Amino acid sequence: MHPRVSRSAPAPVPLPQLAARLPKSAWVRRTVRESSKGPVVAEFAALRVTPVRDTLPGPRGWALFQRTLGPQGEEKYFLSNAPTTCPLDDLIRVSTMRWPIETALEEGKGEAGMDHYETRTWQGWHHHMTHSMLAHLFLMRLCLIWQKKSCAHDAASARPDRSSYRRPGAPDPRRICHPALSAVSQSCGLSVTSQASA
Repeated sequence: MHPRVSRSAPAPVPLPQLAARLPKSAWVRRTVRESSKGPVVAEFAALRVTPVRDTLPGPRGWALFQRTLGPQGEEKYFLSNAPTTCPLDDLIRVSTMRWPIETALEEGKGEAGMDHYETRTWQGWHHHMTHSMLAHLFLMRLCLIWQKKSCAHDAASARPDRSSYRRPGAPDPRRICHPALSAVSQSCGLSVTSQASA
């Protein structure tokens, strides 16, 4: 037997209407990313909900609401199966990872040949993807060392002067760990970066 929505339950409310009902105190302002024009700031709110699809209730989860600031504000909505103990900042961080992931995939295709494969097996495909991702990671490390804003084409044209590898006071790229990595990954010495903070 599947669970059913009780006949006495209130009618489902669309996410835009839920967002409009939230009090002002439910919204928090966070910096989404740094862009060439400065920081991109948005407001976020989260609410525990039970999604209903085809008149059947789904598992309880989080509805995350995002709205950008400015005269032409944009609203986005996310559903998450994160546990009730998940902090709001973690929900925000994960929901805003789409742009860095898309950027990394685009750079991997353009700079590391991620889309240049002719394989007949999953093993061959995974072999190619692994090498492409490692090549992209290597190029990103070079960008960090040489402190370049753009990637491989700038790194290739940079002067091989050892004094320009890292400016004084810049973080050592061997010690940089992405906050999204698990403690196990960080303890293995893996360090990655994305263009979200460039």
